[in-house]
Amino acid sequence: MRVLILTAVLAMTVASGLAQRSAQADQMSPQDPTVLSAMFRWWNGAIDQDGAFTRDAFARYYTDDARLVINNRLVLNGLDQWVSHFRRIQDETEYVEIRLPFEEEFQAGDKVFTHHIIWSGSPDRPDKMQVMGYAELKNDKISLINFVRVPLTGSQP
Repeated sequence: MRVLILTAVLAMTVASGLAQRSAQADQMSPQDPTVLSAMFRWWNGAIDQDGAFTRDAFARYYTDDARLVINNRLVLNGLDQWVSHFRRIQDETEYVEIRLPFEEEFQAGDKVFTHHIIWSGSPDRPDKMQVMGYAELKNDKISLINFVRVPLTGSQP
C-alpha cells in the first residue's frame, strides 16, 4: 500500500514538473535560453504592434508586482506601470530594438544576467545603449529587472 501511495505521489510530482516546464517552453524557443530572452523576443515584436502592450501580455512574463530599476532608480512597479510606460515609448519613438541574441547571458539560480545592446530613436538620429544587469525570477516569471544603461555615441545600427 505504501509503495502504491509513494508511486502515485512520485507520478504526480513528475507530471507537475513536466507541466510547469511545458508552460515555460511555450514561451521560449530554442533560440531563447531564458525567460528574459523570450520576453525580449516578444517585446521586439510587440513594440511595432498597436495594442500589443497589454496587462495580460506582460503577465505572461512578469509577476504582478514586477519592478524595473535602471541606473539605481526605480522606474516601474507593477504590471499597470509596465503597460503605460511601454505604450508611451511605443508612441514616442520611431523604433526600438533589443538586439538578440544578447552579447552575453547566463542564469544562476533565480537570476538571469545579461549584457545587451538597445537601438532606438529614428533613422536619422539613432541611439545605441549598452545594458548590463540582471533579472530576478519568481515562479519562472520576472519579478525584478535591475539594469545599468550607458549611451554609446557615434554608432549606426
